[in-house]
Amino acid sequence: MKKFDMLEEEKKTRVLEAALLEFAEEGYEKASTNNIVKQAGSAKGCCSITSRTRSNCIII
Repeated sequence: MKKFDMLEEEKKTRVLEAALLEFAEEGYEKASTNNIVKQAGSAKGCCSITSRTRSNCIII
């Protein structure tokens, strides 16, 4: 099971919403997983450990 899958639903929602906002504002090439987790108020590990690339982060 991926670390992301083990998060509480509220935290998953915050990460996904932050990711959508980051991609909308910065575009694919400039999107940053650091910004995503910062905006979500989450630890970097919830995204970067399970998704080492931006393309995987979209698929989480």
